[in-house]
Amino acid sequence: MAISTEEKLADYIQDNLDSYLGEFDCDLNNRILKFYTDIPTPLNELFAFFHDTFNNLLDFFNTKLQNGRHYNARQSVELYSLIADLQKIQDNLIDTSFDFEIDPYYSELFRSFKAFLQTSGGTTIPFHIQRVKVQELNPIFTLKTGLKVERPTGILTFPTEEIGAGSYATVFKFTDPLYNKVFAYKKAHTTLEADEKERFYREFEVMKDLKSPFILEVYTLDKAQNYYFMEYVDETLEEYIERHTGLENVNEKLKLIRQICLAFKYIHSKSLLHRDISPKNILIKHFDNTKIAKVADFGLVKTPGSTLTRFPTEPKGSLNDPSLRLVGFKNYSMCHEIYAFTRLIYYIFTGKTDDGVFNNPVFQEFFKKGTNFETEERYLNVSELETAFFNNVVPSLKEFGI
Repeated sequence: MAISTEEKLADYIQDNLDSYLGEFDCDLNNRILKFYTDIPTPLNELFAFFHDTFNNLLDFFNTKLQNGRHYNARQSVELYSLIADLQKIQDNLIDTSFDFEIDPYYSELFRSFKAFLQTSGGTTIPFHIQRVKVQELNPIFTLKTGLKVERPTGILTFPTEEIGAGSYATVFKFTDPLYNKVFAYKKAHTTLEADEKERFYREFEVMKDLKSPFILEVYTLDKAQNYYFMEYVDETLEEYIERHTGLENVNEKLKLIRQICLAFKYIHSKSLLHRDISPKNILIKHFDNTKIAKVADFGLVKTPGSTLTRFPTEPKGSLNDPSLRLVGFKNYSMCHEIYAFTRLIYYIFTGKTDDGVFNNPVFQEFFKKGTNFETEERYLNVSELETAFFNNVVPSLKEFGI
């Protein structure tokens, strides 16, 4: 069984923590550990170790200011090494669910200390360096993914969990105790270029304007933090199909296909093209007696009059028409959307994203038309595709299968 990203990160953090506790031969300070109760283990323990150890080294540093301004060799090396280690760990956790920030005062302190600390023979403390303020009452580390929400009672921090990641954003879920409900939010990666951020903002605005039960609902956008809130959905179509292949749950699958058809007919009625149809971008929300399909991920949506000029050199969706490599992604049109949608329906019954062998000649004919090399031979729109599928293919499933 493959190790998840979360497990790899937790192992990385635990290995560092075990190494430090062994090297410094110390136990965690329970008073400091309480500052990080909302942080997942083992990161909370690593934060407590760094916080307490930095404070001890800085307390000792303050005593040396009054006693010769010479910082002893061992402490000088330890402080320099821990600052470097912390920076390395922080770099490795960027754009993950463990991405964190350092208190601005301590961050600036570490930057200035690293410039003058010596790694042998101790350090002569420069005269411009004054007494350090040691933080004993509040945390010096906070999760970037720890969601801060202002309420009448104060600012609350909600622990979050990563549930998905793409090339330009990561999705997290969290529970809001006020509503006792799980929500999700999508955070853009910090490395995005300006035009990529604009694409992220446009994705939110497009989804905000779409009002359909079969399209993922989004709520608010925070441009300062580069994330937006959205409804939480239980699973992707990919995860659902992994559990239900072939004609298993056929009636439920047909209902989902109807819903996806409704979603795309509505999307196209707004003169939009999704351009990234894939099993990962169709989500499924569970209710007590039914499931609802929801189209998500409009990051590559084609809108009328768009001024964005940078396009992917390869078609991004796993089901996209390979001819886009020749015609160019900027020339994506309805015929390419039909191609991907046809393959999506095939995937729902087979779990395959490549071409397969059909036992059902009616299904095979439907597939050939929807993915025809001659784009003008494909279905003109989703309504025509939907009619062909439900009037011709569905009645044939019982006799021929797939």
